[in-house]
Formats: sequence, structure tokens, C-alpha cells
Amino acid sequence: MATGDKYRDRCKEARSCSDVKNVPATRCSRDVFYNILPCEGDAVLDRVHTKLTSTKNPLKFLCWSEDSSGSWEQCVCRAVFSDRTWEDLLMKWHNHAGKKTGLEKAQAVKQIVHQFSKGRAAVLKAFEKCFAFQADGEFAEPLAASFVKVENTLPLRHAGRCGMHAKQRNMENATESDPFLKELLDMLIRDKGETRGKKLGGLCRAVKNRERVRMNFAADVEWELDQLVDGQAHYVRRTTAIRFVAGRSSKYYIEYSGSHCLSREAGD
Repeated sequence: MATGDKYRDRCKEARSCSDVKNVPATRCSRDVFYNILPCEGDAVLDRVHTKLTSTKNPLKFLCWSEDSSGSWEQCVCRAVFSDRTWEDLLMKWHNHAGKKTGLEKAQAVKQIVHQFSKGRAAVLKAFEKCFAFQADGEFAEPLAASFVKVENTLPLRHAGRCGMHAKQRNMENATESDPFLKELLDMLIRDKGETRGKKLGGLCRAVKNRERVRMNFAADVEWELDQLVDGQAHYVRRTTAIRFVAGRSSKYYIEYSGSHCLSREAGD
């Protein structure tokens, strides 16, 4: 809605500057904007197909990567060309509707490849150079890569975990080696409550999921800040956000809109 309205307003502004030739009246409505989008999408896809099938700067190889957040999944290919330039291509961003098993992921990859290529043989042939598959490390994803190779959807030679997630796992393994540090991180961050009976789990999880706990925690932090600034806590107007990703981070941040920002690591 807002984008269509902005398009209409920009068209009217251009027409008011006597740019009638490039902005005819028939193109000034917000409804036309949504008709233009599919045409623009097709033009961009044609440009990408041209690059993938170019003979002047041939495609060297492709790497398939995918990740999901909640019910949404993003699939991306990195294309590397003969002159060592590269470009990330969005293959699809879609709602997977809970279909996250290895076989379902492999079927989705096959469907995405055919939708992206639009049946063009030259583009399908370009995917014969897709040799690598990268994901965040869920158990279904390496299995999906195996299915993709067995079904001859992509000629994969490598299925790996992205560097960021791999380093994160190394950090998590390191914390497991110290019993005190493990207990501290479980208590503050990772604990989901199953091992603690009826308790709310880790502190960050409880603060994020329970309104009363969040407000009480914010009040306690503001009281501590009051002590720190010697009674001048009015500079801290209000708590704006508590950001936390359960089970994935060893630190949490408490942000304040105002003159102060408090950032604490879980081990402090």
C-alpha cells in the first residue's frame, strides 16, 4: 500500500515538473505500480539468466546456500565467474509451511531450480556447475544435500556448514568443558526449563517470554543505574529492547534509549 502510494506521488511530482513524456497519466496510479512489478521481476531474471549463460565471462561454479527463520526460508546461490568476480543470486524466499525434513528440503530445491530456470535448457545446464551446498547445520540439511545429489538435481561434491555457525559450535563446545561456565550459561541463557521443573528456564528466556518478569527485571536494572549515577537515573528514560536468541549466543544486551547504554556479557 505505502509503496504504491509513494510511486503515485512520485509520478505526480514528475508530471508537475513537465516530465509528461516519461510519466504519462496512464502510469500514475498505484494499481499500475503492482502491474509493473512482475514485469520488472522478469527483466531482472532475464539479466541473471544472461549472466549465467554468458560466453564472454563464463560461469565457473555455483554454491547453494539456504537458511530458515521460523516458517520462512531463504535460498541463495553464489555464482563465481571466470574473471573471479562473484554475485549472490536470490533463488527463492518462501514459507516452507513446516516442511523441514531432509527429503522435503531436497524436493524444494528441485522445484526452486525449475522455477528459477523457467524451463530454459541453458540455465538448467548452468546448475550442473553447482558443486557445493552450505547450510546452518540442522541434521536435516546435510541429509537434504545427499538426496539432492542422489536425485541428480545438483552434482554436489561438498556439503558443509557455514563458517559462522561452525565457529559458534566450537565456542559452545568450549563452554561445555568447564562445568561452572556451563551451569552459568544454562542458568542465564540456554536452559529451556525442562531440567528445572516448573521454573521459567534461563534468565534471558524468562525475560523475553514473560511480561511481568521483563518489567520487574527492567525495574531492577533501572534501580541499579540509579545507584551508579548517584540519583540521576532520570537520564535513562525507558528500557527499549532486550535482544536475545535462545541457545545461540553467550551474551545478552540490554539497551536503553537515552543517554546511557548498558551492555553486559553473561559471565560478568
